[in-house]
Amino acid sequence: MDKFRGMKSPVEILRATESDTYEIAKLICTDDEIGRHYQVDNLAAQLTERINTETGRSYIIRQDGKIVAHSATYAEAEGIAVVGGTIIDEAYRDKNYYILLSNYMLQELDKERKVAYTFSLSDKMIQYHSRMHTKCGEYGKLVRQS
Repeated sequence: MDKFRGMKSPVEILRATESDTYEIAKLICTDDEIGRHYQVDNLAAQLTERINTETGRSYIIRQDGKIVAHSATYAEAEGIAVVGGTIIDEAYRDKNYYILLSNYMLQELDKERKVAYTFSLSDKMIQYHSRMHTKCGEYGKLVRQS
């Protein structure tokens, strides 16, 4: 994710805390593409662990008292971050929250001199990122069916 705009968001973007992780996990699990292989409790525990160990972070947008947008670093190390878990509530997808959230997070990572990478299996997101960023590899996911 090597391109972003140095713009200020017109909506408040917050760094999530441990108390937000269950609501974030519920939002992610509403989406079949990114949430179908998770269970809410397990995902909330993963997000909490990443926050507590500082190996990941989540950013959120709240509207009408609820979390309507989320993006996270699912892994971080010196100089690098892997971005995932980006989702916008269906009712709020016409508000440019994806771009605002991504730009904000990339600006924050850039301040820390971290290079961000992302991954996707969604054709729509692959096309978006291909227009915006430099492709550096292929990604696939193997999921055990129970």
